[in-house]
Amino acid sequence: MTPKKTLEGRTLRILILSGVFFLSGLVFFAVRMTDEDEAPRQFSPDASPAIEDRARLLPSLAKYPEPLVFHQFTYERGGMLVVEGECVDAYYTIMIFNADVDYRARPHDARFNTAYPCEGKAFVKHVPIDTLFLEEGERYYVIKAHQAETGEWYDPY
Repeated sequence: MTPKKTLEGRTLRILILSGVFFLSGLVFFAVRMTDEDEAPRQFSPDASPAIEDRARLLPSLAKYPEPLVFHQFTYERGGMLVVEGECVDAYYTIMIFNADVDYRARPHDARFNTAYPCEGKAFVKHVPIDTLFLEEGERYYVIKAHQAETGEWYDPY
């Protein structure tokens, strides 16, 4: 006849098994801490290797002007941004980038990127910059571009 399993016996086995798992975890972490083959890891944003933005320019945007040629502004709360330009296609596009972002390398980092229908040769658009979560005192630049019915914007100015 097999011995009857009691709650007390089960509890003792669970405690012993828990102790074995705990001790194996301690041994694992002690071995990892004393492993001298591995260099210490740094998990800070500045730890990534520096890569020049110029080297990472998107081929489709590399021929366009540098960000410094576009209209620059410093964001002040309550200010207004009026963008004027000419449109020659179905739409005109307005984009706003942080001054330290090169739109040719990181076009998806635009703080504002909207296309509007071209309803004549010229446009005047009031951009609601207070709703864009811009940082007060920070520098930004504005790009205007043309856009057809299909495809992406082109010929920024």
